[in-house]
Amino acid sequence: MDLNFCGNSFSVESQLPMQVRQASRFAIAKDCFFEPKLFRMCGVAGIASWSGPQREVDRERECQSVRRMLASITHRGPDDQRVDCYGALTLGHARLAILDPARGTQPVRAHCPQGSEVALAFNGEIYNHLDIRRELTALGAQFQTHGDAETLALALSAWGAEALPRLRGMFALAAWFPESNELLLARDPLGIVPLHWTIARDGSDTKLIFASEIPALLQHPSVRKAPDLAAIGAYLRMPRRSFGERTHFEGIRSLRPGHLLHANLRDERATVETLAFHAFSASQPAQDLSLADAAVAVRDAVVSSIVAHLQSDVPVASLLSGGVDSTIIAAIARAHGHGAMTFAAGAEGDDIAATTDLSHARQVARKLRSTHNECVVHRSEFFRRWQSAVDQLKVPLATPNEIAIAALAQSIHPHTKVALSGEGADELFGGYEPAIAAIQGFLDHAQHHGTEVSAAQAAAFHLDAFSWAPGAAVPELLTPKARLAARIEPLLEQELALRFELAGDPASLETHLAVQQEFNLLNLLERLNSNMMLHSVEGRVPFSDVRVVELARTIPASLLFEDRASGTTCTRTLVGKRVLKAAFADVLPPAIVARPKASFPLPFQEWMPDCTGVLDGDGARAILSPAALELVRNEPSRHWRLSWPVLNIAMWANSTF
Repeated sequence: MDLNFCGNSFSVESQLPMQVRQASRFAIAKDCFFEPKLFRMCGVAGIASWSGPQREVDRERECQSVRRMLASITHRGPDDQRVDCYGALTLGHARLAILDPARGTQPVRAHCPQGSEVALAFNGEIYNHLDIRRELTALGAQFQTHGDAETLALALSAWGAEALPRLRGMFALAAWFPESNELLLARDPLGIVPLHWTIARDGSDTKLIFASEIPALLQHPSVRKAPDLAAIGAYLRMPRRSFGERTHFEGIRSLRPGHLLHANLRDERATVETLAFHAFSASQPAQDLSLADAAVAVRDAVVSSIVAHLQSDVPVASLLSGGVDSTIIAAIARAHGHGAMTFAAGAEGDDIAATTDLSHARQVARKLRSTHNECVVHRSEFFRRWQSAVDQLKVPLATPNEIAIAALAQSIHPHTKVALSGEGADELFGGYEPAIAAIQGFLDHAQHHGTEVSAAQAAAFHLDAFSWAPGAAVPELLTPKARLAARIEPLLEQELALRFELAGDPASLETHLAVQQEFNLLNLLERLNSNMMLHSVEGRVPFSDVRVVELARTIPASLLFEDRASGTTCTRTLVGKRVLKAAFADVLPPAIVARPKASFPLPFQEWMPDCTGVLDGDGARAILSPAALELVRNEPSRHWRLSWPVLNIAMWANSTF
């Protein structure tokens, strides 16, 4: 395929930079053949009981409970739903069929020779499925399908939890080992796919209840519905879906990325432990790495990941913002025979402006010769879409982008079930220039004054520099009861300090980048998954791949950023994504490379006055102080950094409690 970028028509294989062309074995693989695999983005739900095998009447009651749980997340799996009972466990699966629809039913049972029997419900994709299958075949495993679900079940049968670090993909899984009465829950290393759980008492029985989304947990009559006031205080300062394990609901936990939960149901004593099965190494950049060599390695890893993410029996679309990340993904997907459909989102008026996402995306789509679709969000529908997302997901939204993402997914749904997105490139390759400049200033100041930087100090800096609301303002936004809980449990401070302790030297820029990669990226991946799946569309994220992350952490900061003089003045400008732009210079038009990054595609600050009616609800008044309600009601646009989290909490509290 020929692409017309940078002013010239060229074929992908003939016009790559020579060093990249020679080194990247994926650069010219346009006619890739993929053996069919059972990939899906679905939903799981289940109930494990410590009371042992159940009576027939109890089993039927639990099956009905799991069916209700799945019904609340039908958007995640509208094509098929199934519930099986395995004695102490009732396990359900809702399927979004993307490959081999005739043989993709779950839960699936498998037994590898010399292994343990396993029942599995699985949400996600395993990209190295064939490699693992070959290993299992050598061990004597026999396969009944071509699917990654069966491969994963047999891998768990053969290797138990040790199978998890072998996986390359995005996943949330529930695996039941009936011989030992043990349940394993696990989530992929980057947290692309969500998984939530809670412990509840049901009469004399203790139950572990788990599901892909919180609304499913709330369907169970034993799950108490109460706000986690400490988490709400943390949200007002830095809007997120989760704070470590904590969610906005008391007692409902989010399984951490790269962690497994092990539940031993062999006796009546509830035993649950969460363990890390995958941890990215502390930042160890190769300081002697040249820009050219780094570009070769990045090209190889990113193209390999994009190719892996193209596997599908339905068309694969590309989200296209007209920025660097989405342009790279869309161009490589088109070069490999996919991504013929592109989709862009924007606000009313953006379609006639020359500098918006819609305008730049339109230009890229013309060069790619894709069938391009535009989703325009109007002010008149903004509040309805916002409230609908909060009602369905039962969480306050993290960023205003979520409203545009959900609208975009709705426009994609009639055409296909899979779309590629660029989450991860900014965190991995230095795309947030103002933030990085602020971090460098903080580190330079500490070095100049001979001050050692501790993990707690680094965490405090991040909170002060990048929060939506100042820390001093948050207590004034809460009622006295909520204010006390937020003060006693400073969740953000604790979580960020933990991240810095695990990431390495807090006086190193690479360590700060590593924290951003894990802490910030999780927020973006969770918002993409939940809002795309609201309309039954699987969002795939080639940059957020374990192999790309591992490579990115070897690249020194000096290759991620370029320090340029600004005009005739003495000021300097930090320009990010240096190595990424070098790696894909042949597919990035100059206008895209030079384009400044835009934070939000919607002018939500201007539209928030239409949404202040939610401040009058009983739920809002139970959590938010009269001063917060009055401030946002009177001047929502002027105080937009406070208004966004306050209005979200109001919507969520009104519709949930």
